[in-house]
Amino acid sequence: YAGVQWQGGTGTGSVIMTATVDGQKVFDSGILREGADPVPVRIPLKGAQELRLEVSDAGDGITCDVANWAAPRLVPDPQAARKTSGPAVDIAPFARMLAWDPARTEGTRTSRLETMSVEDLYPETPVTAGPDGTIRVPVFPDGRSCVGLEWLERRRLARLALVFPDGVALPRDIAVEYWRMPEAGSRWQGTWNTLPGQAEQDGQTWLFYPDWTAIPEGTPYGTLKVRFIFPPAELAVSLRKIRAFSRCRYEEAVLRVQAETTDPDDSGTVEVYNGALAESSVPVRTWRLGEPLDLRLIHAVPPSWQQVEQTVLRFRLPQDAFGVAVRDVLEQGAVYVPHAGLLVTDASRPSPAPDTFRDQMKKGKTILDRVREQPEQTLDQAMSKTSLPGLVTAPTMLSLACDNRKFVVSRQGDISFEDDPAVYNQVSGVVREPVCRVEVRPEGENPNMLRRKLENDSWYPILHIERNGEHFRMENRIFVAPYAPADPEKTVWWRDWVMGVSAYTLHPDPDTTLNLTLNFSSKTDDLITISRDSDPHVMLVRHARRLIAGVVADPERIRMEADQNTLRIAARDRARIVVFFPAWEHAEPAVIPDLDAAEALLQDTRSYWDALLSGGAQFDLPDPLLNRLIPASIVHCYLAARNDNGRTVAPWIASMAYGPLESEAHSVIRGMMHMGQDDFARRGLEYFIDRYNEQGFLTTGYTVLGTGWHLWTLGEYVRLSQNRSWLSNHADAVAKVCRWVMSERRKTMRTDASGERVPEYGLMPPGVLADWNVFAYYFYLNGNYCAGLRDAGEALKAIGYPGAEEIIADAESFRQDILRAYDIARSRTPVVRLENGAWVPYYPCQLLSPLPIEFLYGGEDMGRSWCYDVELGSHHLAPMGILPAEDQRTDWIIQHMEDVQFFRPGWFQFTDEAANRADWFNRGGFAKVQPYYARTVELHALRDDPKPFLRSYFNALASLLNPEDLSIWEHFVAGAYNKTHETGYFLHQSRLMLAQERNRELWLAPFIPSAWL
Repeated sequence: YAGVQWQGGTGTGSVIMTATVDGQKVFDSGILREGADPVPVRIPLKGAQELRLEVSDAGDGITCDVANWAAPRLVPDPQAARKTSGPAVDIAPFARMLAWDPARTEGTRTSRLETMSVEDLYPETPVTAGPDGTIRVPVFPDGRSCVGLEWLERRRLARLALVFPDGVALPRDIAVEYWRMPEAGSRWQGTWNTLPGQAEQDGQTWLFYPDWTAIPEGTPYGTLKVRFIFPPAELAVSLRKIRAFSRCRYEEAVLRVQAETTDPDDSGTVEVYNGALAESSVPVRTWRLGEPLDLRLIHAVPPSWQQVEQTVLRFRLPQDAFGVAVRDVLEQGAVYVPHAGLLVTDASRPSPAPDTFRDQMKKGKTILDRVREQPEQTLDQAMSKTSLPGLVTAPTMLSLACDNRKFVVSRQGDISFEDDPAVYNQVSGVVREPVCRVEVRPEGENPNMLRRKLENDSWYPILHIERNGEHFRMENRIFVAPYAPADPEKTVWWRDWVMGVSAYTLHPDPDTTLNLTLNFSSKTDDLITISRDSDPHVMLVRHARRLIAGVVADPERIRMEADQNTLRIAARDRARIVVFFPAWEHAEPAVIPDLDAAEALLQDTRSYWDALLSGGAQFDLPDPLLNRLIPASIVHCYLAARNDNGRTVAPWIASMAYGPLESEAHSVIRGMMHMGQDDFARRGLEYFIDRYNEQGFLTTGYTVLGTGWHLWTLGEYVRLSQNRSWLSNHADAVAKVCRWVMSERRKTMRTDASGERVPEYGLMPPGVLADWNVFAYYFYLNGNYCAGLRDAGEALKAIGYPGAEEIIADAESFRQDILRAYDIARSRTPVVRLENGAWVPYYPCQLLSPLPIEFLYGGEDMGRSWCYDVELGSHHLAPMGILPAEDQRTDWIIQHMEDVQFFRPGWFQFTDEAANRADWFNRGGFAKVQPYYARTVELHALRDDPKPFLRSYFNALASLLNPEDLSIWEHFVAGAYNKTHETGYFLHQSRLMLAQERNRELWLAPFIPSAWL
């Protein structure tokens, strides 16, 4: 039965349930709603290989509705005959043969805030067969021997075999262990556990059949590693061979390979990975490129839900090295790789010559080709097509610049705040939710008539909220004002006293009374009390002994009465009432001003922000929204930040969450410094310099890679500001961090048994990038460190610091090591298709990823593991200066991201891929999990591509912008509001549009819309 699970009886839950057999849809429920009768389902499965039962949303974008396939069962066919098994492939050759100390059963205990030791990084010992092919199993200190296999991807093993030399007695009590990875585990993060199963002997072969049903988490995924442990023995254990077979199904096919070449005598090689040549035990063929090559293959047919065991032809040609997935050839009929002039076809079908495919490809168009043919995107169009209605629901945080006393204002004007200095002066993160709150409730309000904006459609952090009912209108202006003169010994934005202001103008209809309540509450046990001041039209609100508010009313038109922690207010004519929030310790009733002070404080607030922003970039843009949005974004970065008594700035990455994370905070710093906010940038960098640890790296509790991002931002700041004297004061500390990076990457400078550098040679030890806890050799991670080492080294060189040249040279060697590792990684992965029919190399996000990352970690990180190839993928190497922007490898990345990745079902919103593609111009051009993490706009700028630049710039902005308070969300109406990590990227992109440095040249307005000219 197919049906919708009861979800509270609201009737709003809706789903569509479908069933497919071997890729063909055989059942579609249509839209099912909560409360509807379950639908009986009966599906014939004769001869089927795979049945899929699926649930999707019913087109409303709500993906959390719950459905049930109730009591599903397979009914045996009494007439069915057992199917003969197909060909099998030994997958042991695709693994590394290694040995591990049997006494060690855990991987690394290194946390995400530490760096791995060499012992944790390389717990294994490589094992190679001797000249006679014999494998001598290493013996460990406790006398036991061990050998095993480690793959790049998890394997669902069906059978393992150890082949012993003739005449040798087989050891008894051989233990088999598998590597158990938790969610967000890796080859370093996990434990060795006993693999249940049955063993038997067949002559000199010891066989083992794993029982995955006893390991629920292992059933769908299998394992990355398996090891065999032999008990202590007088004679060393020797093997002739280790064999392994997976549960994957295999079939035969014949593929034809043709190459376009100017020299027919040139040769190429092809290696079969995760498969075999049907007529040879050797998986490698070399052939003359001037002749076609037919390959009879045994290839994997993985289930649709688990694509890790794909058969890939790995080509090495004079032009390049890359993979071609057999599955793609069989499904598409042909795969044409134009940069290498290679065509792979299904030999059972007629196929044109390679030049025919080249001609067809030239007639086709990629998304970027189509964008360049269109009129330029505009902000108006992007907002009308891409903006989401829920974006306006976010609260707004108000304060003075970098001030710790924050007021969080809901859309309807409720205000939450913290009154304890011991709490709000903790600048490193969220201690607790604000404990004090005031809610304003006018009687007879129509919530649908609520309006909110920044006052006078400006950029100042002054909210204007209008609430209406059938017989009244209420205007509310909310802001935070300086209430003390500037301190000449402190920075320009510092004030000892600040005053929160919520000013109401009440407009009841003639001959009617507007009744409203102001309800003050606390999340602590301390009482809220309201008392009348000596002035009868002033009410004082205290939280325990602290004065937290003073309510001042129009003496002639308003009646106020206190009822415990609630003020009841009645107005019979146009009247004013103001709530003042004295936000400093030991405030006394005398500081509460009169009613007319609100206007003066409003002007003081405007003057304060005018003075602060006057020191930075100034704009007068033809687009009125953008003209407000850029200064508003600068203000939002100031509003989210905190400070430590005016000395340094803690650049929080969102108003209400996360704190000043050592990684993402540098987007905020970078955006602000590119907008001329030098004081913010300098003090923000000093906040992190103060937090370098003794080892020489930086973390505030999120990652270690922020160390590289920090060095990169610091180097860029010195280059922009030319503030060399400032750097001189911190040079020793910065140099120590550079030396730490140089030392860490030497942990991986190893060679293999043949003396060749290992693929990870010179990379930083594995770590994490963001929320997901998977350790890996990420290119994004290494790119940050390399760019940081280079730019910090250049900054140190500019002040004549000893050893700076060595740092710069090491950064260049680092760059070469990254590119070498990247080329190795992409050579292993299958090519991917573009919209014009061309197939281009993929761009794995990490070194040891032979497939797109989602295939290796399906569904992890809350269903967004795939975004690590996109938002945090290898395209970052171009803006980081590792991979040249004009390089063909860069073009392949951005073309595929634009053609495929940016139309994928998004996280929370944009979930319908068909709808995304139908409106390709407005719904494309930006990543679909966290758009601003992807440096798409920056990449288009580096490639001098103005139309794609503007489309991505405006579309990403429209998908996240709250048009009421001009803040930017983290995700699509999800995650943090006023996510200043995103705002920092927007500011930097705006700077690229308006002014850009290129070596010694300054380019003015390089990417502005042509309509502005």
